[in-house]
Amino acid sequence: MLRYKDMTHNFFHLAHRAASHPKCTLLVNNTLDMLSKQVEEEISGVASPIDPINVPTNVTPPTELLSTTRLKKKEVETKSSKRKRTCLTRSASLQKREARKKKKIQRCMTRKKKNVQRYLATKK
Repeated sequence: MLRYKDMTHNFFHLAHRAASHPKCTLLVNNTLDMLSKQVEEEISGVASPIDPINVPTNVTPPTELLSTTRLKKKEVETKSSKRKRTCLTRSASLQKREARKKKKIQRCMTRKKKNVQRYLATKK
């Protein structure tokens, strides 16, 4: 599985770099066609007269390669559904609160005045 990940990683980076240049894309496509034929021949066990490749069987990759192929955790910013409040929105909301409090107090005072007036009217 580690070999598969390493190979796909290498092929992906090669394709990504070659995709921006038409000549490089053609070179990679032709080379992959030749390589895929050689791999199929190697898997099926048929010897190829074209460029035989000796592949060592018990090669361990260097530890540097192993450490670079490991996946690194991405730093994820905590996202919240709330929008960030600026100092202007804060001061505006404070002003609104103060205005609401004043209106509430005024309503209470007018109610009290009316109640007092009703009380005095009934006393007379």
